[in-house]
This record gives sequence, C-alpha cells and structure tokens, in this order.
Amino acid sequence: RDLINVIENATDESIRRAEAGKARVEEGGQVIAMIMESLHVILDFAAGTSRSAKEISLSTDQQSSASELLAQSITEVSDVAGRVEDGARQIQSAIAELQTLANSLRATVEK
Repeated sequence: RDLINVIENATDESIRRAEAGKARVEEGGQVIAMIMESLHVILDFAAGTSRSAKEISLSTDQQSSASELLAQSITEVSDVAGRVEDGARQIQSAIAELQTLANSLRATVEK
C-alpha cells in the first residue's frame, strides 16, 4: 500500500508539474500571439510605407531590406509558435497517459 501511495503521489506531482509546464507554454503562446499581432501591425505599416517609397529609389531599396528582415522574423516567430504548440500537445499527452496509469493502478489495487 505504501508503494501505491508513493506512485500515486509521484503521479499527482507529475501531473501538477505537467500542468504548470502547460500553463507556461500557454503563457508563451499568448506572448507569441501578441508578438504576431504587433508584427502584423508593423507589416501593415510597412506596406503603406512601401507604396509611398516607390517614388524615391533609395527609400524603395531600404524598404525592401526591411521587408526581408521582417519576413525572416515572422518565419522565426512562426517556428517558435509551432514548437510551443508541439510542446503543449506533448504535455497534454503525458498528462493523459499519467491519468490512465493512475486509474489503472487504482483499479488494480481496488480488486
């Protein structure tokens, strides 16, 4: 019975830690969403600037370089968002597996 309690406590602690990790991942996702929103605002502004800069050759060249850097940043943010999403899925899967194991253990002990 002590071993079962140890396993249940360890499972509960693992679930708490996984949920805390999930919360951190969700917070990271929210930060990334805010960054993406800001980047979209910047993109909209850059598009308007680009239309005006077509009349000036130097401004057009500078805007082109800035747009390339912005596209790279968006790609990087998108990659991070994908990793955060994958991490959240893994945490949810681990929580589900731990819950299944705990339920199975309880069922075995109660027999």
